[in-house]
Amino acid sequence: MKTLRVLALSTLAALSLLSVPSAEARPMRICPMIYKPVCAMTLSGQRRTFGNACQARAAHAHILYNGRCRYRR
Repeated sequence: MKTLRVLALSTLAALSLLSVPSAEARPMRICPMIYKPVCAMTLSGQRRTFGNACQARAAHAHILYNGRCRYRR
């Protein structure tokens, strides 16, 4: 009887670990292919021009302004 109880508890613990979503298990975002460029700051701190705001958000970038990035020289 004690073995059955331990087995049931270990099974519940394993199931609870399986139900926790990981950072890699995010749903994929589907963006329209409409070209409305935005300048956004990537996670690495670089400015990058994205095709549209949806694509920038899908890359977890912070949108700075509408339009292509203006690079300083």
